[in-house]
Amino acid sequence: MVHSTQLRNSFISSFEPVKKFLIKSSAFAIPFIFLFSLVAIVDSYNYFNFFKIIPIEVKQKISYKLNYALWKLVEYRRNPYPNILLGDSRMNRIDPQEIKNISGEDYYNFSYGGGTLEEICKTFWIADKISDLKNVYVGINFNLYNMSKSYDRVTGATAVLENPMLYIINRDVLKATFRILWDLLLNKNSDIEKPPMSREAFWDYQLDVTARRNYATYTYPNSLHKELQKIVKYRREKGINFFFVILPTHVSLQDKVQAFGLVKEYDKFLSDLKELGIVYNFNYGNEFTQNRDNFIDPYHLRKEAISSLILEIWGGENKYAIIFKPNYMR
Repeated sequence: MVHSTQLRNSFISSFEPVKKFLIKSSAFAIPFIFLFSLVAIVDSYNYFNFFKIIPIEVKQKISYKLNYALWKLVEYRRNPYPNILLGDSRMNRIDPQEIKNISGEDYYNFSYGGGTLEEICKTFWIADKISDLKNVYVGINFNLYNMSKSYDRVTGATAVLENPMLYIINRDVLKATFRILWDLLLNKNSDIEKPPMSREAFWDYQLDVTARRNYATYTYPNSLHKELQKIVKYRREKGINFFFVILPTHVSLQDKVQAFGLVKEYDKFLSDLKELGIVYNFNYGNEFTQNRDNFIDPYHLRKEAISSLILEIWGGENKYAIIFKPNYMR
């Protein structure tokens, strides 16, 4: 009996360090379990789509603008369309519903605020894997055709898409989660992209600061031009209709091309696009681009002006677009 008691005490004694370790580990893990649960419940990018606690409108004002690529890749994977739009914030302002009202076809706007040509190319290949593409419209202005301003959010978003653990610890996901909770707690209505200045001041900022960032270190995008050639060759083999749209900017911004000594580079940009596919060029001096009332800033159109472009591209009401076709289509 004494021997049995000694064995039992010895076992308990030997287990004591393990017990302490488990207690400490549990205490250490609790904050992480809480964080992971919080991220999953808020689900700022609708990745899991289990909980519907946070209104979609709240997420669109915060999560969407923090990482356009992640938001749209999650959304498109769940509900793909054969017709897509690619580009930056200018193309992103085109409403697919307006296109459907005219063309009768559904489109998904796969453009990103602050988008780059590298992101456009990578998004095309991803969309092609998910859906049998039919019509692709690429919004591409001269400032996008610039290797020095190339960066890529799509690769990171794709990795997150394939690994739930990466989603849980992703910086933008965490930031969006706490920003959403903070806004709900304080009953705030965040506008992440609202300029911290008046419209007039922002207009000048876009001309003086943003234009310099785009053009002062311009570098011809050799590798991205080759990638576009690869895409165009592929789309011809697959029978995908492919169009480029050079969206209108205000003439004061157009003048910056000459101011930075990039006229030859701009002509090369136009020449490259003309060889690759059908081009709708709205970006030249005319009564539309001279009218400041058509723009919210030198880069971006007002909604009413965008509607007129949609009528031209999808409704055939040609007024301002100069349309180019490559030699092989003539």
